[in-house]
Amino acid sequence: RYKSINKKISSYTTEFDNTVSRAYNLDTASKRINGVIVEPGEVFSYYKYVGPFNGEGFYYYKGVKGNGVCQVATTLYDAELLAGLKTVSRYAHPDMPKYVPGGLDTSVAQFPNYISDFKFQNTYSYPLYISSYIIDDKLTVEIWSNENATDGVTYKLRSEKRAYASYDAYREHYKDG
Repeated sequence: RYKSINKKISSYTTEFDNTVSRAYNLDTASKRINGVIVEPGEVFSYYKYVGPFNGEGFYYYKGVKGNGVCQVATTLYDAELLAGLKTVSRYAHPDMPKYVPGGLDTSVAQFPNYISDFKFQNTYSYPLYISSYIIDDKLTVEIWSNENATDGVTYKLRSEKRAYASYDAYREHYKDG
């Protein structure tokens, strides 16, 4: 079944501050989603693979344990949008991060009685494979599937500033170019 995975259907890259503890947190989160397969119809939960966000394997950076896991979630979110998949759960940051255009971020966090998780659904008839890796100060997340999964549709993301720290984000789709 996984032999049908033969084409990269989306990719997104963000740059990060290569401070040792933050880079370590990004690397840890990136490795935890790398190689994940999402079956047709399945809902991917970022927390399932990366959480607990303040748990073992993460360091403190600027007073927050696990600081950086949102950037990996955001990079995956934008790759998910570019793949044309269905976002199930997404929370924006209260302050816009610097590594993506406004409105194209996702925030993940955990509290004693609540988890803000990023989730998406594989709406294709083929499985998805998530590839996540870091080279120097760049994090890349790719989504792979079958060459027929998208039926010739490609996507582009656009962000428009509405007001101070307020943005509208759009996913535009194109059929056969």
